[in-house]
Amino acid sequence: MYLQMAGLDHHTASTAQREAFCFSKEKQKTILKSLKSSGICAVLLSTCNRTELYLSGIEPCQPIPLL
Repeated sequence: MYLQMAGLDHHTASTAQREAFCFSKEKQKTILKSLKSSGICAVLLSTCNRTELYLSGIEPCQPIPLL
């Protein structure tokens, strides 16, 4: 089993970059449902200062194309 994390925060990304990864509740649900249907367990954490995506699955994957 693989556990992966991708994320950005106010220390590593500009405001414009963080805004591109700021997801509404509806968008979060859509992303998580899509990942689940692909057999990937996921947690998406999105606050005003950071966004983190944690993935768990049998195979490694590239998180960013999933978004």
